[in-house]
Amino acid sequence: LAAWCEHLADSHALSPSCAHAVDLCLCELVTNVIDYAYPAAGSASIVVDADDADGALTITLWDAGPAFNPLETAPPPAPTDLATVRIGGLGIELVRRFSRVVSYSREGGWNRLCFTPAGQ
Repeated sequence: LAAWCEHLADSHALSPSCAHAVDLCLCELVTNVIDYAYPAAGSASIVVDADDADGALTITLWDAGPAFNPLETAPPPAPTDLATVRIGGLGIELVRRFSRVVSYSREGGWNRLCFTPAGQ
C-alpha cells in the first residue's frame, strides 16, 4: 500500500501534504477493513483505485465485507482529561480531517468509500 501511495504521489505530482493525506487515509481505511470487515481466517477482497478525471484526485476504496457506512459513526466524545482518553475510534475522524470530500455507497455487494484528499 505504501508503494502504491508513493507511486500515486509521484505520477500525479502531489504536494507533500496531499501525499501524506492519501497515505494516512488509505492506511487507516484499509486497516479498518482488514480488522473489522472480514473473519480472521477468511479471505478478503479490497480494491483501491484513483481517478483525476474532474481535475481533483479521488481515491476509491472498495471492499466486499458486510455493508457498513463509517460516515454514520458518531465521533467519539472529546476527552476531558487523560483518564478518559480511549484508544481507537478516531480513524474515520482522521479521514474526515485529511479529506476535502468523503462519501460512501453500497454497490453490488461492495462497500465503496471515496475521498478527495486535502492539500491538492
